[in-house]
Amino acid sequence: VSGSPSARRRYLDLTISQMSSEYLRALSRYTRVLEQRNSLLKRLQRDRLAPTASAVGEQLAFWDEELAAFGATVVAHRLVMLERLTELVRDEFSRLTGGQRLDLTYLPSLEIGRESTSGPREERFEWARAVAHRAFMRAFAERRGEELRRGVSVVGPHRDDLAFLAEGVDLGSYGSRGQQRLAVLALKLAETRLMTERAGEPPVLLLDDVLSELDAEHRMLLEAAATNVGAQLLVTGVDAGGWTGSVLERLPGAQLVDGQVGLEGELPPG
Repeated sequence: VSGSPSARRRYLDLTISQMSSEYLRALSRYTRVLEQRNSLLKRLQRDRLAPTASAVGEQLAFWDEELAAFGATVVAHRLVMLERLTELVRDEFSRLTGGQRLDLTYLPSLEIGRESTSGPREERFEWARAVAHRAFMRAFAERRGEELRRGVSVVGPHRDDLAFLAEGVDLGSYGSRGQQRLAVLALKLAETRLMTERAGEPPVLLLDDVLSELDAEHRMLLEAAATNVGAQLLVTGVDAGGWTGSVLERLPGAQLVDGQVGLEGELPPG
């Protein structure tokens, strides 16, 4: 939530790639085209050609179209996925916080506007891809001088970001550590539900020693939410005594004591 934009982009890439092979292919191709286009921009920068020079337009035309095509696909997948993920994360965050609202806001480097369209997911995707493609081509024309001066591609999904807004407040800048942690937990629970919808089967949900970092109230709320998400659940912690009386007591458990793993009751308490 509070780290660099590259970490949030990586999260989007990893999450969507698990649900869409088309996204993975487009992202891979986009990355290769971006490297080629940046290499060309650096060469043009060294040659000190004017943005309006015919040689500039001729050499960049192919790479502009390739980057716009694959980049628009990447952006469209992100926008459509985040529409549904935001709906799910609102529900999960509300449960964890007693009614507060969390929104995920995509921050594109392209000027694609905030308008949206209704209809099936496939139609919304094609609409978003067309809008993003036009924005790419418009940005190439408007920012050609800046790209030649800097020698890099200045717009595209490789420069986008994702914001977490709790009741309209940017948690990355103004959220407390507790709010940020609850936002991440809500996001992972929402992601689990989204993957179940898309794949038809739930993923495995691992909560690695997160309960010890929450107060009793939020621990109880998380336990209830995690056990109701419909996924195989693995929970780790260093103090199993803290789970007494919780729904986690219904789960089969194992202990690690002095380097040995055994079912509960097989090893002495450590």
